[in-house]
Amino acid sequence: MPDVLEGKKISQHDIIQYKGMSKEIVDHRAKYSEEPLWTNSMFGGMPAYLISTRYKSNILRQVHNIMTLFNFRPVCFIFLYLVGAYIALLLFGVNPWLSFAGALPMPFHPTFLLSYKPDTFQKCWHLDICLQ
Repeated sequence: MPDVLEGKKISQHDIIQYKGMSKEIVDHRAKYSEEPLWTNSMFGGMPAYLISTRYKSNILRQVHNIMTLFNFRPVCFIFLYLVGAYIALLLFGVNPWLSFAGALPMPFHPTFLLSYKPDTFQKCWHLDICLQ
């Protein structure tokens, strides 16, 4: 059985860094039940929206959850690369059936395979943002 289905996770350096950067914001959110607009934990202070801000009225969050299969990583990146390649091929004027067939090998291209490494989650995430 694949490790991802067994609930196993790899320690990812960029995720650990993110959790450290956003700790003050998460603590403030838990203590005061409001979104902080500023954090003093990075570079002597910076706007919190650059690190972690949750907007209650953001309906795109629901769309994002569906597109990323509710953050089922790393499988969600394969899904997003499939969808992105299919849409790109459609925009290039390729027949929908050929677009589907052409999108299937795209997530397995060496460029994308290298981005599935545990320490390159942010690279996948930025590609995910570009696909939205």
